[in-house]
Amino acid sequence: MRNENAGHGQGSAIELISDEFAEYALNLATTNIVLLVGYIGGMIIILISSGMKGVIEKWIQQMKN
Repeated sequence: MRNENAGHGQGSAIELISDEFAEYALNLATTNIVLLVGYIGGMIIILISSGMKGVIEKWIQQMKN
């Protein structure tokens, strides 16, 4: 989330934001992570069902190492 209230490179002046705004930003980030994890999980299921199980298993093993 980026706007005039916060962001990387905001300058030398520190601007305080409200707790509600910080909580909103964290909730927004969490929602996006949950959405992406669900999307990736759905894609893995589709690939497994389409005969790509070996490729997925190899990829998962590489991710673990």
